[in-house]
Amino acid sequence: EFFGRPRGFNADRFDFTPRSVTWAQNAFLKRFSAIETSRHQVSATAIG
Repeated sequence: EFFGRPRGFNADRFDFTPRSVTWAQNAFLKRFSAIETSRHQVSATAIG
C-alpha cells in the first residue's frame, strides 16, 4: 500500500482499458505530485 487504500477499483476486477489506465495514471500523478510537493517543502526548509 504505497499510496494508501485504492478507491473505486480492486486488483481482481481491474480493467485495463485506455480509460481505466488514464484514470489510474491521473490518480497516481495527483497523489505523486502531492507527495513531491510536501517533500520539496521539507527539503527547502532543511537546505535553507
